[in-house]
Amino acid sequence: FNAKGMLCYQQGQNKEAIHWFQKGLNLCKKRGLSGAYYLYPLLINNLGLANSEINEFSLAEKYFLTAIALYNKQKKYDPLSYGTTLSNLGTVYLGREDYSQAESTFRDALVKFEEANNFNENRNYVLIINDLAQINQSKGDNFKAKMMFYQAKKIKQKQYKNYEEDLEYILILNNIGLTHYSLKEYKTAKDTYQEAILLIKKHFLENINLYSILHSNLALLYEKIGEQDN
Repeated sequence: FNAKGMLCYQQGQNKEAIHWFQKGLNLCKKRGLSGAYYLYPLLINNLGLANSEINEFSLAEKYFLTAIALYNKQKKYDPLSYGTTLSNLGTVYLGREDYSQAESTFRDALVKFEEANNFNENRNYVLIINDLAQINQSKGDNFKAKMMFYQAKKIKQKQYKNYEEDLEYILILNNIGLTHYSLKEYKTAKDTYQEAILLIKKHFLENINLYSILHSNLALLYEKIGEQDN
């Protein structure tokens, strides 16, 4: 049931995914496998994910908090699953612009990830660092944000041999460019935007939205420094 739910979730069929995740929960309860059973909080987390996708954020928050409470009761838990649920909850807070709560939750997520072996190979670990950097950026601490974006970039490069073909890597480059721009480090911002644009052209030309965003950021930079894009 969980596998069927995840397949629906990945295909954007979120209401169908909720149906399957709920069936999985009901089966766990019927067989007395709730509570300490490792799959039970995972199913609840997945219900939170699917509800987030249909903008049921209050319900998603409730599911994530329930899953976290279950992990806390378990003598042994999977730190990556626990950390992922905390990360998902942090994303809900970030969407509400509750930056203080989001930052605290993301930092708790990092602690859980770091309990696991090879934690820095996990995709979600990089995303949390990227989210924390964006929070610092929103608070006006562009220098700290820049350092964290570079940390995310470095980890991403180690995670994937073909990291330049990873869309998340290009998004990190865009964020790095934005922080350099905010810090008036215009030449580095320009070089970073241009690197990202080259990668978009090479691997993701169909991604019109990101391509447009990068060109818009570069155009603002040229306007700022009085150059023209030749």
